[in-house]
Amino acid sequence: GAMDDAGGVFVAWEALRTIRQALQEHRTRRTIRLILFSGEELGLWAAGCTLRLSYMLETDGGTFDPRGVTCSGSAATTAALRTVLQPLESSLGACNVFEKLDGPDITEWASVGVPVGNLVTQRTGESADFYFQFHHSRGDTVSVQDPFEMDRCTAVMAV
Repeated sequence: GAMDDAGGVFVAWEALRTIRQALQEHRTRRTIRLILFSGEELGLWAAGCTLRLSYMLETDGGTFDPRGVTCSGSAATTAALRTVLQPLESSLGACNVFEKLDGPDITEWASVGVPVGNLVTQRTGESADFYFQFHHSRGDTVSVQDPFEMDRCTAVMAV
C-alpha cells in the first residue's frame, strides 16, 4: 500500500538523494546502502541476506511525524546516534533514541550483531495505533500520506 511500504521506500530513497546532494563531491567513510525488501509476512526472506553492516535503520511503522529511532546497538552506538540526531531536536521537536529492538524484519540482523533501529513515528493528535487503522487495508492509500511528515522522516533518516 501507499503507507505500508511505499511511504517508507520513498522516505529512504529521498534520504539517500538528500545525502548525495549535501555531500556532492565528498565521499563518506562508509558505503551507504538502500536495501529494499518485503515479505516479512511470508517468512522474513530478506533476513537471510548476508552483508557487513555498521547500522541498519528501517521504516516499517508509517511515515508520520518522527519521534525518534530505536537502537539495539551497544552503549557507544546508542550514544553516537543520540549525538548525531541532537541537531534535529530544535527543528523537529523530538528526536529520541529508544534503546530497544523492534520489528521482525530487523530482528534477524540484530541476532548476528548488526546494530539495528526503526524509525518511530506517530501522527500528531492521533492514537499510537493510528498506523494499524490503515495497515493491510483498503484505506492504505496515498491520501494517508502527509508530505510535510514525510519530509521530516526523510530528515531523520538522512542524518
